[in-house]
Amino acid sequence: MIQNERLPKLWRCGSLVVRNVSLDDLNEACAAYNELNYLEYIDKVFAPTLDKEIEILIKTSLAEDSPFQMQTICREKEILGYYHVKHNFPNSETLYISMFFVRPAHINQSIGKLTIKGLLDNAVLVGYKRAWLKVSLLNWPAIRFWHRNGFSDIIEVHGDRIFTSFGSSSLVIQRILI
Repeated sequence: MIQNERLPKLWRCGSLVVRNVSLDDLNEACAAYNELNYLEYIDKVFAPTLDKEIEILIKTSLAEDSPFQMQTICREKEILGYYHVKHNFPNSETLYISMFFVRPAHINQSIGKLTIKGLLDNAVLVGYKRAWLKVSLLNWPAIRFWHRNGFSDIIEVHGDRIFTSFGSSSLVIQRILI
């Protein structure tokens, strides 16, 4: 199986700079993530997290042979959001976006749209033919965002077989890149 390269370590889209995360970003990355904990009721992935958990993500991303890559979305020195991807998952033609968010204070400023466009353009340049991601069925703002950005093919539907107040359900959706 052919393995695709990682995304560029640094790239620009408009006034935004997207770059690989570093350990120096730990405190701000954790603070940014925890700004989203108000969404936990619709998506358990946004439960408050500890610095140690983000540190593990960063260290995993920094390993040269890791299929996992985390990048920050910045304007000047401020982190506006970040995402992480898993390369070659579930196959060598697919880039899996495992997390993507923009801080609440910066939503509706086209930051997400610009970043996704650049991210997917870079994905094509390193050999990917499609991008996948998973989104909670309760997270309608995210579903709308992804649909508006071309993620319209449903690959899988996941959900608990029996309804419970702590259960969850999600969609895996894709966008064909080339």
